[in-house]
Amino acid sequence: MYMALIRGIALFFGVFTLCNVITGTLRGGFDGNGLWVDMRFWPVWFEVILLCCFGAMMYAYAIRPNVSDMRRRFTLGSLGLVLCAVVLNAIDVEQLRQGGMIENPLPFNLSLIVGVILLVVMMQAAKRNIAVRMNKRQVMGMLTCAMTCCLIGSGLLFTYFGKTDYRRQADAAVVFGARVYASGQVSLPVADRVRTACELYHQGLVSYLIMSGGPGDGDVHETEGMKQYAMSLGVPERVILKDEQGLNTRSTVRNTVGMFRALHVRKVLAVSHSYHMPRVKMSYQQAGWEVYTVPAKESRVMRQMPYNLVREVAAFWMYYLKPVQA
Repeated sequence: MYMALIRGIALFFGVFTLCNVITGTLRGGFDGNGLWVDMRFWPVWFEVILLCCFGAMMYAYAIRPNVSDMRRRFTLGSLGLVLCAVVLNAIDVEQLRQGGMIENPLPFNLSLIVGVILLVVMMQAAKRNIAVRMNKRQVMGMLTCAMTCCLIGSGLLFTYFGKTDYRRQADAAVVFGARVYASGQVSLPVADRVRTACELYHQGLVSYLIMSGGPGDGDVHETEGMKQYAMSLGVPERVILKDEQGLNTRSTVRNTVGMFRALHVRKVLAVSHSYHMPRVKMSYQQAGWEVYTVPAKESRVMRQMPYNLVREVAAFWMYYLKPVQA
């Protein structure tokens, strides 16, 4: 069963990496492999070749692990280089955290976890005379493990990246909307998001706040309720802009990208709840923009959080398969 587990992990990394390389080449603007490893310190051509080799070797290892010495060397070589990149990522994250550039309440480093997993696979791949044949139960175990990696990987991404605060000097902050009641009162999620955005303005980090949302429960539009709440927190009306067609994440990204160009905005912060941040980040990347995410400071734990997380995982993969077009 242990071998099925290792091969399942290899299958996940192989398929996911190759799919990202292919879609990144065809679509451009979005590198899905950036979700788990950052190789921007290497030339683009080397990164693409390495990821292609790594993905192919992982897929081949999952299907047929007992191979020639030549393929084993290719497998270990590509694994080793990717592992080096992941370790460098882990070091960079810790340096940024120690330097106060990012904040995260969690004690673990996501890159470190990925590194440990790859190291375990590498140690197993270095062995010779591995049994190749697997019965149906072991094959199902391998496939189940690959799917589990996808789910656990999503959970780790949402937990770690979503809760990391990347606030820094920027031109504008986009605030993603949520429910505004018929009375005009903002819901708790909206209040948390707007309050966090106002904090960014008062810290002098942004010059504009862009409120994005759709119709409210009554006559008061979500963006108007958000604007009024921000003004009650001391933000002047002249710096608050509204995107009244932000019916969902996709439309908010598309609409605000147009506003960025009109305002000559170069650097952007995005404010929403932590579970929403991975999809926000990915959507802007798909539209050709690199934004920095700032999770809303929650005044209390939302009762619907488990439901929101499950829904967000499904939405994330839907957006991954059907990217935002700017």
